[in-house]
Amino acid sequence: MKISKNLKELTTTQVEFARALGITQPRVHQLILDGVVVRNRTGGVLVIDSLKNYYQAKSGTGDNLNFLITAKRKQPTVRSS
Repeated sequence: MKISKNLKELTTTQVEFARALGITQPRVHQLILDGVVVRNRTGGVLVIDSLKNYYQAKSGTGDNLNFLITAKRKQPTVRSS
């Protein structure tokens, strides 16, 4: 796991994050799209914020987060012809 100097900015890869949680990398990617897993400017997964969001969403205690996830999933897909 790659560690930066500031603990709030502790980062890892999607694959390592998936292994730590016992989920698949495609699931991590979906959680990124849903706004649960947070990435930094260089694309690394921010461990502290992502773990906090993941467990709040999983336990149902993150009301605002659950609303965000539900809203993102309900957005219609715009397709160009």
